[in-house]
Amino acid sequence: MKTLVKSDVLAPLFHLQTLIFLDISYNGHIQGEIPGVGLANLTNLVRLYMAGNSLIGSLPPQLFSLRRLEYLDQQSFWSNSTITDAFDKVRMLDLGHNFFTMEIPTDIGNLSNISYLSLRENNFSGEIPPSIQKMEELEVADLCDNNLEGTLPQWLADTDIKYLLLSNNKFSGSLPPHLFQSQSFLALILIYNLSGALPETIGEASRMKILILSSNRFFGTVPPSISKLGLRLLDLSCNKFSGNEFPIFNPNSSLAYIDFSFNKLSGEVPVTFPLVVKVLLLNENEFSGVLPQEIAKFSQLQYLNLQSNNLEENGPKTSTLHQSVMDELSANFWCKCGWSIPKTTS
Repeated sequence: MKTLVKSDVLAPLFHLQTLIFLDISYNGHIQGEIPGVGLANLTNLVRLYMAGNSLIGSLPPQLFSLRRLEYLDQQSFWSNSTITDAFDKVRMLDLGHNFFTMEIPTDIGNLSNISYLSLRENNFSGEIPPSIQKMEELEVADLCDNNLEGTLPQWLADTDIKYLLLSNNKFSGSLPPHLFQSQSFLALILIYNLSGALPETIGEASRMKILILSSNRFFGTVPPSISKLGLRLLDLSCNKFSGNEFPIFNPNSSLAYIDFSFNKLSGEVPVTFPLVVKVLLLNENEFSGVLPQEIAKFSQLQYLNLQSNNLEENGPKTSTLHQSVMDELSANFWCKCGWSIPKTTS
């Protein structure tokens, strides 16, 4: 068992005024308040990592005097303090894994230089503040695992955010059609809570590479326009999609991971996927009939799950399929309702 020591143990460091990088993270036995007076001496500091300790209290105002500071990683400490005061130089702000119990402050929009913002795993509540639109440099917004509410704002499509992570909150309603008219999004990860049909505009997010909408309550058919996206990963698992018509993907696209498991899709097993697909999850649906001969064309397929459908015998000869595929078909049960890349057998 580690002996807890006070944060005063860091005092010798505060004489090193030449420091531009300081990492004291994951020394979990260091407890007490953040030593603001000492840190204020480190006027050349550009990057400061303090995550994974037992520090408590508020962000000390002395931190705000570090005008060269560009990256602050302060996960895992207790705070209800304000988070926006005077961070005029900070470009990467990670306040994840804390105990902020408040609404996201409106003046967060004043952090005009922030390109990376993580507020994940806190207790932030209320709606996403419109002032985030003022964060013109923001590229990554990770607001996962909070208690944020309301519908998703249309204005998110008008920002320059590239990676938008909103999973495990308390949002309601459907996906706004305008959201997919963004020409900035590279990744949208939104697990849990939303409902409705996917908008046909989903195919207009031309730069999207990762789309994860698993474990919601989306229903209806999968929009054909989704095949227009230049995706590398598509996860629509654990929803209520139905129907026997499937998008026709460009056979030469780079989409390698596809998950439609745990829905109500029916008809023959679809084979309208890119030729480079490596992971194909169609388990826990209502597909029927025999396996189509065309499935053998997926020469790079490594993981195929068709478990719990209504398939019949007399499918294609299996010698052309990767052996790990057949292992999965015959022996393996893998249940998935989150986002994780499955381990394949060699």
